[in-house]
Amino acid sequence: DPDTRVPFRVFKALMQTAKKLCNDPAFGLHFGEQSHFADISIVGLICQSAQTMGEAFHQMNRYAKLAIDVDATDGGNRFELKRIGDDLWLEDQRRVPNDFPELTESTFARFICETARHFGDAPFARCVHFTHAEPDYRADYDRIMKVPIRFGCDKNAICIHESWLSIRTNNENKYVFGIFCERADALLARLRATETMTGRVQSLLVPLMHTDHVGMDLIAAKLGLSRISLYRQLKRE
Repeated sequence: DPDTRVPFRVFKALMQTAKKLCNDPAFGLHFGEQSHFADISIVGLICQSAQTMGEAFHQMNRYAKLAIDVDATDGGNRFELKRIGDDLWLEDQRRVPNDFPELTESTFARFICETARHFGDAPFARCVHFTHAEPDYRADYDRIMKVPIRFGCDKNAICIHESWLSIRTNNENKYVFGIFCERADALLARLRATETMTGRVQSLLVPLMHTDHVGMDLIAAKLGLSRISLYRQLKRE
């Protein structure tokens, strides 16, 4: 089932373990360089069928939690376009990024490599800033990103050429775009439902409905709550 979700903690453990098993400290960079967004999530398919890269960026933010569910620092979008002086920055605003720098590495490597893969020499990145410290495999950053890079900065961000936003995608298709968006809206609604206590209880109940083991105590235990605490939270909702 392509829509099955992997818990974030499992994804994090998987990537960090892969680094060790592959003996590749730069695994996050290489994963971003070689993987295709459209193969990972329906969000990639939506972006691919959008009209321009600016529209694709908007849709990526709209459905971001379907690709990977992380929180932004201010509760807003994970990615923001910010103008600082004459420069336009694409900033990743997720919380505590240095707890999992591999995600920053893979995300930014994919941004840069997907653009080069689909649009050749079209300008995208001017330079890249990272909040984490410079690693021993700095040469991999230079090879993949091909722009000036700074570490230990106050933001994870790519300074971009503004013309990138108006590049027309290679697979623009309004009909396909509409179908993908309808499916993504349904998935987003399902995800939001599971974020409530009611939704979490329902998701635990459904697989048990055919058994004789359905009960308040069992569900409360699976949620790590007492029966009374679960009752109170459900009553509040």
